[in-house]
Amino acid sequence: MTFEELVDQAIAILERRGRVSYRALKRQFQLEDDVLEDLTVEIIKAQRLAVDEDGEVLGWTGASVGVGSSPAPAHESVYAPHTYTPPYLAEKILTSKAALEGERKQVTVLFADLKGSMELLADRDPEEARQLLDPVLERMMVGFQALCGLPLGEAQLLAGRLEEAHALAERALALAREHQERSNQAYTLRLMGDIAARREPPEHDQAEEYYHQALALADDLGMRPLVAHCHLGLGTLYARIGCRAEAHTDLSAAIELYRAMEMTFWLPQAEATLAQVEKLS
Repeated sequence: MTFEELVDQAIAILERRGRVSYRALKRQFQLEDDVLEDLTVEIIKAQRLAVDEDGEVLGWTGASVGVGSSPAPAHESVYAPHTYTPPYLAEKILTSKAALEGERKQVTVLFADLKGSMELLADRDPEEARQLLDPVLERMMVGFQALCGLPLGEAQLLAGRLEEAHALAERALALAREHQERSNQAYTLRLMGDIAARREPPEHDQAEEYYHQALALADDLGMRPLVAHCHLGLGTLYARIGCRAEAHTDLSAAIELYRAMEMTFWLPQAEATLAQVEKLS
């Protein structure tokens, strides 16, 4: 996990709960003290989304507005939003419109520069230009949805919303398969393995199948970090259901890879899980 991904996931939890202790963040993400300090500085001072409470708790304040600033005037769009908004998202917005009124939300905006588009459209009628661009933008949005489904699904998983995480992962996997994006398929299959493994009780057969599919793709594509994550997921799953020999094998493989790649964020987690397995053996 990159630091940017860590910040995004911590903000998502903070926004949902309103207040989060430093100890909870440290435990949730297994953070070293210096990383926890960097995270809180980013959220409090850089993003201005929270305040410190007695050095122990982060309190959500939401996005800040600069002094003297005023909202930009609204302009009615020439084209209806449903022409570029994914159907499932448009339906969700419309059905929850009343509940969302007055609520502040964080959104992701895609800015895209289409090479040569200005020259192509310079002398064309606006409607004709729109007809040329719409298929291109639609194609871009499909890829963007698949890309966004992964971190959104991971955030839902961290928040304990397994059904929402599974729905996002399924949609991302379908898009990745449709457009033959094998690397995204591998990442999404690993996420689906994590989701199945977190259920109570764990759906161990399904989780194992997802992990092995992700592992095969990652190994074929040379995605060594993902190979390590799949071994960690399998090892953690096996440890949870009492398959100690299998847990030892996969956790040892994950540790070897993390050490070789100097992935010090994940290494302690794998080592701690292996130590628990060995203690019970």
